[in-house]
Amino acid sequence: MSDTTSHLLTLAEKREEQIASVLEKIYAAAQSGAVYSEPVTSGNYTVITASEIAAGGGFGSGCSSFSTPASGSPRFSRSAGGSSQC
Repeated sequence: MSDTTSHLLTLAEKREEQIASVLEKIYAAAQSGAVYSEPVTSGNYTVITASEIAAGGGFGSGCSSFSTPASGSPRFSRSAGGSSQC
């Protein structure tokens, strides 16, 4: 296996571990106890406090086959000998 392929596999494995870690943290926070407290009863009344939680996120990855010539404007390189950032 080439060094480049080995390096790409290592990066993919690291990314997978990072995503798994983030998802574990999200699932740990998404428990009912994070939103609702234990009921408190006083006389005829029972109070259950609740919090509002909002979350957002995104994931992405990719690579580029663009090269930048001396002029500074991006150009897509399809040649067999073109440089690739993947």
